[in-house]
Amino acid sequence: MHEIKSSHGVTNSSVASTNAPSDAQYGEVTGVTTSNSRMSSLPPQQEIRVSSTGPESIPKVLGSGPLKASEDNRVDALAARNGYHRMMFQYHGCEQSEVQNTQPKTDQNSMNSTAILNTGVTLGSQDERQRQPMLDILSQATGVDIGKNKSKPIPQTIHRFWSGGAMSQEAMHVLLESTEKSKGSEFKHSIWHSSSLEKELMQRGVLPEEEFDKRDTQREILLANGYEICDIDTLFKPDPKQSVFDRLINRPLPNPEPGVLSKSELNNMVRKACDHLQKGGSDKWDGIKHFSDISRLIYLKEKGGHHFDVDFGLGNMSFEQSYYHNDEDGTVPLLGAITAVSRDPINEHLQVVHPSNKQNLTDQSYLSSVSMVARRAVEMSVMLNGIIATSAQNPNFIKGIELLRPDIASKNGELPTGMMANRVLIGENAKGSAYTVPPYLIDIEHITAESDSR
Repeated sequence: MHEIKSSHGVTNSSVASTNAPSDAQYGEVTGVTTSNSRMSSLPPQQEIRVSSTGPESIPKVLGSGPLKASEDNRVDALAARNGYHRMMFQYHGCEQSEVQNTQPKTDQNSMNSTAILNTGVTLGSQDERQRQPMLDILSQATGVDIGKNKSKPIPQTIHRFWSGGAMSQEAMHVLLESTEKSKGSEFKHSIWHSSSLEKELMQRGVLPEEEFDKRDTQREILLANGYEICDIDTLFKPDPKQSVFDRLINRPLPNPEPGVLSKSELNNMVRKACDHLQKGGSDKWDGIKHFSDISRLIYLKEKGGHHFDVDFGLGNMSFEQSYYHNDEDGTVPLLGAITAVSRDPINEHLQVVHPSNKQNLTDQSYLSSVSMVARRAVEMSVMLNGIIATSAQNPNFIKGIELLRPDIASKNGELPTGMMANRVLIGENAKGSAYTVPPYLIDIEHITAESDSR
């Protein structure tokens, strides 16, 4: 059996795989974290406490900032259930990756800020009015109206997916910071997993048992900090049944409900994902990555909302408003994933427009970077699925799931990548790729420490 290094877990960005650093293994398509634990020198044990009455220090693997627990203090008991577990949390090593700020070169994409800022429309809330200049810039860069259509709202839920072992320190930090940023708003947060997949991983002995313990404690922390813990298995329907008479006369099974997968198809997904992992090789995590791809299509079709991979920080995303589809029909999802790692050349522009920097709409180099990022989002809409936002029961998502169904239902072969469905999600609208640009494209963090440590 191939050695699996801790910690392990499945997140969900989708790009082509690259070579990992020497001290970590990862798959960039869905960000399967396999960085080493550094346990060579453990300091004396320290008590872990998470108090509901005030923020206190917590183990780094659970996030670098203070946490607040629920009033019953369940987290205290969970985090301190045994000394070894406590030490693994406190001294789990996760290297922080820093992205260097660089200034982009001025090019032909530089924009006339005066012309752009004069194209605004009147919006409702003060928050929307403040953001209108940036929406005008994005509209100019893409050639369609961004953030101006109000016909089809997207539910105010931010979904994430993680299934497998424990998350990294960086991912936990992003998730906990997200609920802190949206506190007091109507936005809700959900993190999804598959209990069937995790049961199979445990039965096959793919991950060390302590990885599951850490993961469970992390989920309790997330629950205490505002996350709903959701099992994707609940969205798969029972297999259709036939009466004895129907079988005797060889009556065919009824056609499956469009966009709804069955429990037997779930079992196929789990088996194929785990088989692929046990085969080994540089692409061994691809099956679980594709499981993640399909899962997000299922819960977005059913619930609607905004899916973000766990390495996307929410930055200055506004939570005082609802978001809408950009197209009038309300079927083109918002996408907006641009890259997955800081070594991509587009990162020099991402760092210029980073949410930590002040927006300077009179600076031509800043406007050039905004334009480059917006254009890249349009280009990558058919390739990446780290951000997907939609209303519920979107017919394009039903078509996307149906496109993948033959490979899912097949007993043979491998699990298909969900990226195959991107073109179907966008639809046949000639401007579909441009309509995918989310109004919060410049407000979020596309690259965090988790992006480079996966």
